[in-house]
Amino acid sequence: MAKLKRTVIVGGLSGSSGPVTFKLTSEGTIVSERTSPANPGTAAQQAARGRFTTAATTYRGLTAAQVEAWDAYAQSHVEHDPVTGTRKFADGINAYIGLATKWLQANTTGTPPATPPATGFTPPDITMTAAGGTGKVTFTASAATPLGVKAELLVQRLSGANRKPQKGGYRSKAIVAFTAGGLSQDVTVSSGYWAAAYRFVNTATGQASDLQEIGVQTVSLSLGGTAGKKAA
Repeated sequence: MAKLKRTVIVGGLSGSSGPVTFKLTSEGTIVSERTSPANPGTAAQQAARGRFTTAATTYRGLTAAQVEAWDAYAQSHVEHDPVTGTRKFADGINAYIGLATKWLQANTTGTPPATPPATGFTPPDITMTAAGGTGKVTFTASAATPLGVKAELLVQRLSGANRKPQKGGYRSKAIVAFTAGGLSQDVTVSSGYWAAAYRFVNTATGQASDLQEIGVQTVSLSLGGTAGKKAA
């Protein structure tokens, strides 16, 4: 388990992602390890726990000057939260863990940056659509993602077609780079109703754009599947 001396807070998130729980408070979004994950043995759960642990470990290895740089970044960086509005990070560890875990999700190898971003992140002018199918939701981009940017694809299971998704209820299913010859990406889910959303991630810094919701999709039962089976 990752042990941190200070509370970890990042913006724009709530709910759970693998073993990591995000809870919106008056001070920001508190990040902690989920004490009783529903499915701790899945690959997604293990990957999320690994990212959290790696981010915490790398933060403890920063130099005093690097820690001061992250604290200064947190004090000067104003973040936008779609739920609570605009505010500042509480301290450097909040900013570092938030960016480092997203960086690790977008990069298969390497170590998160030890220094904070020098500039903000402007997402590309790309829109996405989603369509439900047999055992999947297919995301399609309007254009290829530029070098250094990936699209994060998220879904949220709903109990009915008219149920409204919750901002903190989305689960990340993939982070991909779209190319001119491959503008669609399938996300495997169980049958039912699924809200779809996306955001863009700067692969160099871990910065992410605001979440963009793109509607509720109906997914039919795949051959050999089991109705009501919980998606990973």
